[in-house]
Order: sequence, then C-alpha cells, then structure tokens
Amino acid sequence: MKAQLTQEELAAKAGISVLTLKKFENAKTANINMQSFLAILRALQQLECVGNILPELPVPPSVLRQYQEKTPKRIRHGK
Repeated sequence: MKAQLTQEELAAKAGISVLTLKKFENAKTANINMQSFLAILRALQQLECVGNILPELPVPPSVLRQYQEKTPKRIRHGK
C-alpha cells in the first residue's frame, strides 16, 4: 500500500505518537488498542478493509430462538 506519507505525517493524521506507529510497523507491540488501529486505517483511507480481517460473528442464541419459533411445526393428522 502506497500512502506517500512519512511516519510523522501518518502519526499526526491518525492522532497517535510516532513511537506507537513505529512499534506497530515493526511488530514490536502486541497490544495496540483497537482505537489506534482504526485511527491508522482511517488515516490511510483503508477503514473499509476491516471487514476483511474480522471473523464472522456467530448468531446470538436469542436470534436462533426467534428463528426456531417462526419455523412451522409439522402437524400430524389422525387417520
């Protein structure tokens, strides 16, 4: 990805420190917070890419229950 920004420019645009950005770029930090990560993506105009890296969320049990309640039950007719 070519953004044509220096580390200083990107850090300023994202609202984070240059040190945080350098650590993130060099994989020296394992605990960058989501706010900083999203700020970097937003500054790079790549925020829409978040959907590509996040796992698909499971369906909550309450939604499954609602779906099951709407499913018609099989009715047996007497002979």
